[in-house]
Amino acid sequence: MVAISSSGSGKGPGRVTGRGYSTDSQLAPGRVEPAAPQAKLAPLSAQRFGLQVTISRDTYEKMRYAQALLGHQPRAAELAAMLDRAFDLLLRRGLRRSSCPHLSSPSST
Repeated sequence: MVAISSSGSGKGPGRVTGRGYSTDSQLAPGRVEPAAPQAKLAPLSAQRFGLQVTISRDTYEKMRYAQALLGHQPRAAELAAMLDRAFDLLLRRGLRRSSCPHLSSPSST
């Protein structure tokens, strides 16, 4: 059972108690956003890794749009393949712009 008691001053809702919690409305005057979970990366085998991330709605929509564009290529529309291509493009762009000529791509070593 949840009970709401008056704050006594007539200003504000006071305390909410019940079901194992007690909250005072004065503790958090505004909306408090929960911290985003950290990404998890775990080896699954010698050549495979599990990746778990939390993404924004904008990133989700971009991902779905890219999957739709690549839909005629089933393998290319898989998330793992899309990430691989995205990292390839990012690394190529970064290496072209790099002022460090000693850097080389991981696949060329």
